[in-house]
Amino acid sequence: MVYHSSSWCKLVRDAGGYEPYCLMIRNAEGIRGVMPLLLIRSRLTGSRMVCLPFSDVCYPLADSNDTARMLVEKALDLSREEQTSYLEIRGAPAVPGSGTGAASPECFKDLEFSATHHFNNYIIPLSKNTEAIRKALHRGQRQQINKSYRVGVQARIGKGENDIREFYRLYLLNRRRFGIPPQPRKFFSELLDRLTENPKSLLYIAEYQARTAAAIIALRYKGVCYGKYGAAEMAFRSAFPLHALLWKLIEDAALDGEVAFDFGRTATDNEGLNAFKSRWGTWCEALPYYFHPPKEGLSVVKSDSLKYKLFTGVVRRLPLTIHERLGSRMFRHFG
Repeated sequence: MVYHSSSWCKLVRDAGGYEPYCLMIRNAEGIRGVMPLLLIRSRLTGSRMVCLPFSDVCYPLADSNDTARMLVEKALDLSREEQTSYLEIRGAPAVPGSGTGAASPECFKDLEFSATHHFNNYIIPLSKNTEAIRKALHRGQRQQINKSYRVGVQARIGKGENDIREFYRLYLLNRRRFGIPPQPRKFFSELLDRLTENPKSLLYIAEYQARTAAAIIALRYKGVCYGKYGAAEMAFRSAFPLHALLWKLIEDAALDGEVAFDFGRTATDNEGLNAFKSRWGTWCEALPYYFHPPKEGLSVVKSDSLKYKLFTGVVRRLPLTIHERLGSRMFRHFG
């Protein structure tokens, strides 16, 4: 999982100015378990211990449930010592025999954690047989990909400051449209500069009528390609540039030998986005988040809540320059 890599942990730590903790259990035979944690202290949103901010999923890696429990208990001790309002773990520990994902919550038993099932994830299994991957797509997706290329959308790997600037322009517009403060441009520049190999970051650009129509920043790590950050120009929706771009990203990853494409987390109450991702030949997995003491933390926001509606309503009306400044000042508080 890319979110367990030291490069990602350091990037998030530096971006938010968070205090890092890396728990490790080892014996004479080697490392038995690890758990990355970052301490968020905020006058705006309070203090909390998180595994791991700005990560779709991150949990203890352990050789057994007993080892995982020791890591979780130590994390609880640290959370109490630092007097945080809660400890958040994004997924159940991965231990041998628990299957392909984080599917062993036994270590939470009797520790008074609550589990929140607010997110899904969508995965496409990949092989070098890209025609088989294409045939697994919903018919409508194939038609929209074909139309995108037919009308002249061109997808390529991006490079240079101009492409980063174009990505961030679309990203700002998309975030404001949804009423969400953006992460600062510096974060994406650092991501692309620092994650150059294992994990490797890639910027993809789709162009239409000599303009940037869509952009995605992806990560590759240990056989998985993650479509991490994406944005599209609403004026070009009828040309389906995001479809062409996603297919280019998926096809490149498959031909390079990656075994899966990860769409990233999706809130269960976002019906439109869940439907979109389900039409790409994906299988869906639940992403439970665990909290101690039992509660729903800041990362779990229900779109039908009054606070969410009021906040996003205000953000949607902000001038773009103020929206960008707001994100630069606020983003670290919402990790």
